[in-house]
Amino acid sequence: MKRLLLLLLFLSLSLSIYAQAYLLAELPYRGIPEAMYQTKNGSFITVIDAVDSLDQLGNPVLIKHDKNGNLLKTVELSSGFVDNMNLYQAAYFDSSIIYIYVFRMNSGRIAYQYDTSLNLLSNITIQPCCLPWKVTKVSSNKFNSWNPGNIADELVIYDSLFNQLDSIILPPIEFKEFRRSPSGYNIITNGPDNPNFPTDLHYYVYDDSLKLVANKVYKDKDHIPFALDDGWLFYRDGLFRVNNSLDSIWYKPPSTYKISGFTVQETTDLKKLPDGGYIMTGQMFNSIFATTFIVKTDSLGNVIYKNKIPLFADKVVSIEQRADGKFVLFAAGYPDSLNRDKLFMLLVNADGTIGISNNQSRLESSIKVFPNPIVEHATIAFTQPFVGTVKLYSIEGKLILEESLNAVEQYEMNAGSLKGGVYILTIENSEGILQKKLVKQ
Repeated sequence: MKRLLLLLLFLSLSLSIYAQAYLLAELPYRGIPEAMYQTKNGSFITVIDAVDSLDQLGNPVLIKHDKNGNLLKTVELSSGFVDNMNLYQAAYFDSSIIYIYVFRMNSGRIAYQYDTSLNLLSNITIQPCCLPWKVTKVSSNKFNSWNPGNIADELVIYDSLFNQLDSIILPPIEFKEFRRSPSGYNIITNGPDNPNFPTDLHYYVYDDSLKLVANKVYKDKDHIPFALDDGWLFYRDGLFRVNNSLDSIWYKPPSTYKISGFTVQETTDLKKLPDGGYIMTGQMFNSIFATTFIVKTDSLGNVIYKNKIPLFADKVVSIEQRADGKFVLFAAGYPDSLNRDKLFMLLVNADGTIGISNNQSRLESSIKVFPNPIVEHATIAFTQPFVGTVKLYSIEGKLILEESLNAVEQYEMNAGSLKGGVYILTIENSEGILQKKLVKQ
């Protein structure tokens, strides 16, 4: 259903999202996006769980781009999908260390540490008893982890070699979320989760000595915490700010961030900005369409702007602000012919709007498609020899036609056998992707 809603978004667009938004980079893999980190020098590192063409073998991959989307380096943990590896978690420490935790079919659970140049610093095999599903850094040689037990959950401190130093047993409630504030506090978000009987969430805050600092129950089971330097920000439809004791600082109701006709479905990333405000992104839905949203607020949660970005994405993972004030989005969507998501980074203007890149402007102006509506055939005319692919999708997202073109100036697409209705024509080359809505009479 979700993918169908996302596909229906196409109907509101006459051009591809890539012609409207600046495509900073498309990652040369298919799979599940896990995280995006911005380094101190402004480059970006993405972490993905790549999959083979049959979705049977996994391969965790780290990819580094400069601030303009140029590829700098790629690291595959299982080169060529020779060994099935599942990526459990990625984390970023002190803007200098990337932590990758995987399960390797032949070797068990392994933790890898890379620097921001993607050089391997260490890899450690972790005993089955010490399964760090969620890991954050306490200091230069200590890690803090939530460790699932057979009876109850456990909050654990490890050294840099993942030897257990200390731990505390938590109430036996289903784990939901784990975050850490740079001030040294830890939060555990727990709560039974039965879709037929929604229940409350219990929030626990511990200091680095594993002493309980605060514990509160929230009636709304969907509030997700984002760690700040001096407290926590919780977001669902509304936004509320609390300190490290979970005492309320301010609250903004859901109507504050509502975009006309849409309801927030999921907030996937929220960050504090250098000016003291916040930037958040995720997905909104109405009864027909899905859209990515971006909202910027001041330090008190008042809206500076809120915009929809017509992004055909199953998942928006991260948002980061560049030094020039523009934002980079890391997302997955726009599936290929095997229904695997493409992975890409988009550049959004500082005011939350999207513009047309020079490459995309040239691509749009160099292609004409006529007639529309079509009866028997459609002509695609190029102002210069075109090398790329032409694809036609049904409204349900089914690939109907795919043709590779090599230095042609015109292509005739036979539409005589098509049923009457709406179709999506996709034209792609090295400069980007255009998309046009075609109507068959």
